[in-house]
Amino acid sequence: MTFLRDSKDRFVCGKLLVVQNRITAFWFRDKELAMAFGFTLAFSRLGSVLNFLLTARFDEKFGLQWTLWAGKSNIVYLLISVSFVEVTNKTLSVCLFM
Repeated sequence: MTFLRDSKDRFVCGKLLVVQNRITAFWFRDKELAMAFGFTLAFSRLGSVLNFLLTARFDEKFGLQWTLWAGKSNIVYLLISVSFVEVTNKTLSVCLFM
């Protein structure tokens, strides 16, 4: 059961990464694309480091159950946000380029 849940979470996070890369590739070209991907990757890594540092403190203060719920809530929030950005980006690109 845990394996299935973790696999689903990895799938969701993978979808978030694909959408992030699609939007970056759409809006930037040539040399700017390389810089945009660099910034995107740097901020993603920064998020991983902050997660590593802050999760232990959150666990000590609130316990494991609330830490896991906070992580799950964060994933749901990110999925909703990315879906909104993807729809907005499609609508905006249709308005700009037609």
